[in-house]
Amino acid sequence: MCEWRLGRTVLATEDGEPLPLPVEPLTLEEMVAILKRIRKSIRFWRKKEDAAAIWTTSASS
Repeated sequence: MCEWRLGRTVLATEDGEPLPLPVEPLTLEEMVAILKRIRKSIRFWRKKEDAAAIWTTSASS
């Protein structure tokens, strides 16, 4: 997916026909920023999930 969004490859159907998707390629800097944002979101939600698990465990004890 990253290669496609960077404009380095073409998405194709199962028959090998290229899909005409009107999407502008991203710059490498834009892709890095997006991936960093995803990583930050994962860390945020993992912390929330861990805190909820601790609270649930302590509440049931």
